[in-house]
Amino acid sequence: LERLASLLPEGVAAGTLTSAVRPAERARIAAAFEAGELRVLLVSGQIAADALPVARAESLVLGFPFAYARKLEPTVRALLQPRAATDERGAVRVYDYDDPGIAPLHRAFEKRRAFLERLARELEAAAASVRQLPLPIAR
Repeated sequence: LERLASLLPEGVAAGTLTSAVRPAERARIAAAFEAGELRVLLVSGQIAADALPVARAESLVLGFPFAYARKLEPTVRALLQPRAATDERGAVRVYDYDDPGIAPLHRAFEKRRAFLERLARELEAAAASVRQLPLPIAR
């Protein structure tokens, strides 16, 4: 994550959350991201699964090719939540890593892709059912 942070364009405010960062500092960095003081937040997998601050997040970049796709579910679901009761969440993008030249990495990508497609269909069906709820009309 530190290497990725070093590759960001100069002037892009970024923070990094890993298990090496003390909890109080993690909270400060997460609060800075939520307040808009940081544009990019780089987070390790376990921290993302446990406490990713997603209220402002618009994109998720997967930089580690793990095979257990369900690990993504809580993070992706949180990303898709409306920001406030009256606010619709805009398009959320998930950028994934694939290396077709290395079979284990490509297989892990395919597992995540299939899972994310299934999750997207499920979430779209749930949203469609909410949009089509019959409203009783009092006479």
